[in-house]
Amino acid sequence: MFVKHSVINILRSWPKSALFFLLLAVLGTVLCIGVSLTTAILGFLKECDENYTTIAVFEYIGADYPDETKYDPGIGACLEEFDFSALTGDPDVLGWDENASAFGSIAGKTAYAFDAPYKGQIVAVVYILSYNEHLGAYQCSILENLMDPAAEPKSGYFAVGDIKLEPRHIYLIHGGGFLSAYNNEAAARAGVDGSIEKMLTEVGTENGNYEIPPDNILYQIAGTYLTMNTGVTVYATNDPDALMPFQQAEISVTQGRSFTREELANGAKACLLPERLAELISVEPGDHIDLSLAVLAGAVKRESYWAGTGFQYSDRYEVVGLFSPNDDYRDTVFIPKSGAVDLSANRSSYTLGQARLRNSGAEKFAERTRNGVNICYSKKWV
Repeated sequence: MFVKHSVINILRSWPKSALFFLLLAVLGTVLCIGVSLTTAILGFLKECDENYTTIAVFEYIGADYPDETKYDPGIGACLEEFDFSALTGDPDVLGWDENASAFGSIAGKTAYAFDAPYKGQIVAVVYILSYNEHLGAYQCSILENLMDPAAEPKSGYFAVGDIKLEPRHIYLIHGGGFLSAYNNEAAARAGVDGSIEKMLTEVGTENGNYEIPPDNILYQIAGTYLTMNTGVTVYATNDPDALMPFQQAEISVTQGRSFTREELANGAKACLLPERLAELISVEPGDHIDLSLAVLAGAVKRESYWAGTGFQYSDRYEVVGLFSPNDDYRDTVFIPKSGAVDLSANRSSYTLGQARLRNSGAEKFAERTRNGVNICYSKKWV
């Protein structure tokens, strides 16, 4: 009876009934859409948490930031004052990788680096032709370029300040278009006198030829320049994926592979090279290179090496992978950190290190740390 009366009422007021059923259908559709959206959002958040890496980059903002060609003692002081080891105990820190970098040299690499620091310098034997009053410089012919012995002789002008040179005499000189002193922290600690008076030597002989004394300091200066101009920057890491260029997808491994967990844990003699550098020195994944590293406390990278004392570390490294071309990293090498290769004395980089963070705790971590922490969000595909 109840059902019969219900049907009769529905038929008597069918417009209202139709509207009611339509409303039920709409509500059901909205509910289904809401459940679907909630499921999709939760899935997206889970995917983000799994596939994105958040890092905090610690930088020291000194007076000359970001110019790293000038030594800033404040970098070392900051590293001493801030307890970076405490980061490993932070609930939102998954890993800490203190910056470790050095000037390096690869045996067989003869091409100048993209940002070769001393490509404007010259160490050469010159024949003085005459003095040009208008230019305030001597016209000369370069007989031998110690930085490029195969170079053809050429003419030019060279200023020496108040020093008087004799025409038709032969000199060994140092400078970049003008006579200059030699400033290199590693050389200075080795007792080298880089004063301007030592940067000019008459080397002509009675028979019109020239002879360079084998112990002349300019030989080692030329050797230092050559090594520095063809060198590379080496970064040692225990978490390559957290390094800015990889984390921000500026570069990525395109051939071979990245470091394995075992290689990172054991400080293996392995390395990652840029593709163009590998092509220049004719190596590919599986080959080996001879890599040397300079370490000197209280010096910038460009002054951490001196030919007279050489490198602090030299070893053979396996090329396990190549990374994509990028002009900013075309002369960069990455290696695992190792207890046998201590780069901690090199404190000339304003980047102090980076911490891998728990994605959900990045903002809380930033609030707990000092100013100067740069939180970076970036996708990391796994």
